[in-house]
Amino acid sequence: MQVKRKSYIKPFEKVLAMLELEAITHTKNVQQTGDDFYKVQTDTTEDVLLHRLAYWESAGEDVLKNTTQVLLENTSNLESDYIQLDFFQQTEKNLRQSRILRYGVHDLHEYRGKFFPQLVRACINISEVKKGAIVFDPFCGSGTTLCEARISGMKSIGIDLNPLSVLISKVKTTMLDSSKREIEDAYQQVQNLLHPKGLPYKIEDRWTQADRNYLIGWFAKEALEDIHQILCAIEQLRDTRMQNFFKLNLSNILRSISWQKESDLRVRKEVGSYLAGDAQKKFLEEARRQIKKISPYLEALYAFSMDTAEVIEDNTVTYVKKNTKYLGQCDVLITSPPYATSLPYLDTDRLSLLVLGLMHRSEFPQKNLQMVGNREISEKRRVELWNLYLERKSELTPQITELIEQIAAENHKPGVGFRRRNLPALLAKYFLDMLDSIRAADAMLKPGAKAFYVVGSNSTYVADEKIDIKTNQLLWDLARNVGWRQVNYIDMDMPVSRDVFRKHQGTSEAILIFEKGL
Repeated sequence: MQVKRKSYIKPFEKVLAMLELEAITHTKNVQQTGDDFYKVQTDTTEDVLLHRLAYWESAGEDVLKNTTQVLLENTSNLESDYIQLDFFQQTEKNLRQSRILRYGVHDLHEYRGKFFPQLVRACINISEVKKGAIVFDPFCGSGTTLCEARISGMKSIGIDLNPLSVLISKVKTTMLDSSKREIEDAYQQVQNLLHPKGLPYKIEDRWTQADRNYLIGWFAKEALEDIHQILCAIEQLRDTRMQNFFKLNLSNILRSISWQKESDLRVRKEVGSYLAGDAQKKFLEEARRQIKKISPYLEALYAFSMDTAEVIEDNTVTYVKKNTKYLGQCDVLITSPPYATSLPYLDTDRLSLLVLGLMHRSEFPQKNLQMVGNREISEKRRVELWNLYLERKSELTPQITELIEQIAAENHKPGVGFRRRNLPALLAKYFLDMLDSIRAADAMLKPGAKAFYVVGSNSTYVADEKIDIKTNQLLWDLARNVGWRQVNYIDMDMPVSRDVFRKHQGTSEAILIFEKGL
């Protein structure tokens, strides 16, 4: 069998490419015959290779044919009036020879920490799980793992505490069952309903007084009225899938019509002018852009046999304590957890959460305390967390406790500001939360199942000295405390992000591959 690897992928992706090829072909007898050309002796059929490979451009017994993955990526280059038959007839002449990470449903909403669909697909291949297997993601975020599991014919379960993440994941996974015609019809209905008269209820009835007071501080009055009008139009759709899809399109434009600095994740205001009707205009443009982008992708999936996806709003630790449905049933775990000292997710998503009615402002403090990586705590809570760390520090590795106490030695000195004083307790909370999460994940996995963690590192300054917080390496060792076997540690060279979160990228990332004991 001849195979051609993508010539434009990163070094870490070349490592993954070889691992997935060996897993699918069940052999390490792979011979390189050219720069990106290889020959492999295998009983695996050409069709299986073409359909499953993530980092390979083509495969074939006699004539090389494009892999399904390459063709799916290139749906982002096709027109919205695309004919489904054309999908498997694309040739080298019209395939873009570059990394395409945002295609189909994978570009529906901005999300920090979003990882690559090709990486997930490769991990599924490397795990050697079969169709019908259960793929688990304890930090499902924007649903990348869940979507790739579905189109691979596998059942997926995702858990996340952020209601916006849950909505994004639900939209992406359910849109895989939608057609271009359904979305176009829904768009036309929403567009026709966008008029100021005949709204089903008043703006005062949409948000609580407290939530409305908060939103008034971040939007012009006219902007809130326009947002209310858009939501009324969306809510008149009968199909919940379509409602949620258009709510995400609205969420995508909120930052641009608010007074929050558009490229700044922190809560900083920059009051500007707003032209009445601008929200409707931007919303319809965004919806049209998304429909044009995902329609060819959805048409290409028409012949795919997909399994189900379940998205759960919860913390993995509390979910495992309350539910036994999936305990010991999951075949593989693929996730990208937050890194230590990451920005508080709920606060950076607060406008979408409040506007869409996913949370009330009064719920933020309690839910923030439950989230891994949260940074907003009171002095009382800081003391509680530090005491909890002192009680449980023996459960952590020496490297983690050494880091925490090195920072505490400086940051606990008199006169230090509250943010720096909080850092040691927050780091302790993060690593204890991650330890508890790994233990909960262990309870979900079958014996011998693999777990893939894509983890970023970060840094901080202590007494004007830069301290690296190597979360990836620290979690690599921490997982051994749960009894997981370390299988592979793959450094990633991170591409520069193109979205509004690019300023907040970590310093490095790694793929940690573990195996649960038998």
